[in-house]
Formats: sequence, C-alpha cells, structure tokens
Amino acid sequence: MTIPTLLIAGDTLSFTYDISEYSSDDGYSATFLLNSSAQSYSVSSSGVGAEYSFSETSANTSSWVAGTYTYWIYISKTGEHHTIITDEIEIKANVVSGPIDIRTHAQKVLDSINAVLENRAGQDYTDYNLPGGLSVSKLDPVDLLKFKKEYEAIRRQEVKAEDIRNGKTSGNIVKARF
Repeated sequence: MTIPTLLIAGDTLSFTYDISEYSSDDGYSATFLLNSSAQSYSVSSSGVGAEYSFSETSANTSSWVAGTYTYWIYISKTGEHHTIITDEIEIKANVVSGPIDIRTHAQKVLDSINAVLENRAGQDYTDYNLPGGLSVSKLDPVDLLKFKKEYEAIRRQEVKAEDIRNGKTSGNIVKARF
C-alpha cells in the first residue's frame, strides 16, 4: 500500500511501507510524522522484518486540523536516526463532526471581495478619519478587481487539481500533430 496524499480527518489512516535497508529485526522502529506551521502529529508503526505498518484510528484522526502537511517517515534505534522519505499530505476537515466552512482560502477571499464590491456601489471614498487621530484606508475598486482576478486564477488551479485528484479531466486541451 502506498502513503496517502489525502486524508479526511475522522477517517482511519492505514498503510504499510517497506524499508529494506532497516529491518525491525535489527531493532529499528519507524515513525510517520506530519507537520505544518501550526500542528504536528506522530504515528508509530509495527514492524515485521522490513515492512512497517502505520495505523491511526478514526477517533484519533477526527481531531486533526485540516491543512497541507509535510510528512516524514524516519527510522530510529538507539543512537541512530535516518529520514527515509518526505513529501506532502493534505488533511481535509472532518465533516462528520458538525457544520464547517469547507471553502478554500482562495474561495473565502473571492467571496469577501465580491461582497465588498457589491456593497460598495456608489461609494467613492477610500480613507476614514477616526477620532483620536486614527485613520483607516480601504482598497479602491481597481485594486479589488486586480485581487479578484488573481484569486480567480488561484481558485481555477484548485478546481483543476481537485478534478484531477477525483479522476476527472483538468479541462486543458492538448493537441498533437503527427
């Protein structure tokens, strides 16, 4: 079984990984470590020879926070530590635990920009002066439209990546001439 690239929080995590250079019979143990800027999770393995089985229950993964994580599988025994593989895994939110906002960051920003643009009809000011010498600046509509285009492009890439992950076509057309 291969290392997953996507996990839904609340699902069981289970896979095996063969590390022929470091057999558990020689006293090695393997760990699957997931790390983001805000969270870290560690999954121990059970090893039989060179095959290490990693498993985490749905009860434990249900509290894992959605996001993109870098993962490492490393081998260790007294006085030794060897990184075997590192890559990325995406954890999606646990939808079973209750209502959640499953929109991506790009979609949230797009929705906010659209709401601001819709509510700004007829407003042509960009600065507020508040009591106490404080001031607040707002982006003008031209800048908002620029950001909207940038986030629309990001969102299109997210949708394409999700489609590919789900076995759909990316929507790109590749023409070949022979």
